[in-house]
Amino acid sequence: MKQKGFSVILILVGIFIAATVIISGAYYLGTLKTKSSVQNPVITSQTPQITPSSNPDETSNWKTYINTNLGFLVKYPSSLEVSEREDRVYLSKDDEVFTFVVIDRGNIGSIQEVIRGLYEDNGTANTRTPKYTTKTIMLDGVSATEYFGCAGVEGCQDTYFVLAEKNHKLYQISYNIPYSKPNIYKQVLSTFKFTDQKQSAASCINDQSDILVLINNFENLQMKKDTFRVLALFTPPTKSEDIDTYNFFTGKKTGSIGLYGNVTTNFNERDYKVIGSPTENSNGCTISVEEQRSVYFNADPVGYQPPGTYKAKFDVIKQGNNWKIDRYYPNGPLTGQPTNKYSAWGY
Repeated sequence: MKQKGFSVILILVGIFIAATVIISGAYYLGTLKTKSSVQNPVITSQTPQITPSSNPDETSNWKTYINTNLGFLVKYPSSLEVSEREDRVYLSKDDEVFTFVVIDRGNIGSIQEVIRGLYEDNGTANTRTPKYTTKTIMLDGVSATEYFGCAGVEGCQDTYFVLAEKNHKLYQISYNIPYSKPNIYKQVLSTFKFTDQKQSAASCINDQSDILVLINNFENLQMKKDTFRVLALFTPPTKSEDIDTYNFFTGKKTGSIGLYGNVTTNFNERDYKVIGSPTENSNGCTISVEEQRSVYFNADPVGYQPPGTYKAKFDVIKQGNNWKIDRYYPNGPLTGQPTNKYSAWGY
């Protein structure tokens, strides 16, 4: 019996030793696992997420205005409307107005003189001390001076005003600030680019189809004697004599339409043909035509005469994305014949 009891004790001791070994081993392995986890952390691979830019380029969807005659292009919001003059362009809507003016450098003094005329006391009673700040900025790689503030007139609106010189031209860019859109000025200015001031021969050839559409449109409307649609194909007159002629042609001067309605312009155009391709001139392109005109005689023999060939030229320029007739004049030296805007009609 003692031997049997001793055997039971030995078994219990063995179980205790085995349990101790197992627990110790488990504890040791657990320690190793913990150390391993600390020394070699598991890295979970994740696909990198691209965060959209908080400042997207809003100008990417804007319209582009190009004026090769004045020598610049700029992008603008579709909400603005374009208005063109001979030496300037307006982008505007309500109180939001951008003005781009290009002046021949030979017609003005220094930039400092221009600024004094714009921002300093002009000797009138309705003036005050101007308040503005200045800094140098880069405008398409050209050093420019930016003014911000108000000119010398009482009650004027704060304005950004930029002056830069390029290709012997002075560029003036101004912006009347609508306070609801404080950032639009910098966005528009960032898109401004200088272009060549005159059309290259390559441009005249590249745009030949558009130029021919303009000339064909003119000649077909002339054959119909469609006064107003013909004149709409021209750039606006700026010289006093051309303005006077335009007012005569449209009836503003006499009350009756003058173009195709008086002795000088009362002819029937029977046919025409374009001669050659557009060629380069100082401001744009020139293209020649031969018109078959049947003129009207008041003297004997009274009536329209047999058609004869009349040679004419067009000077055309590109304004924005459209070609316009800038001058319509006789082809060849004619004694006493003027070369005004409408001189192919005798004016």
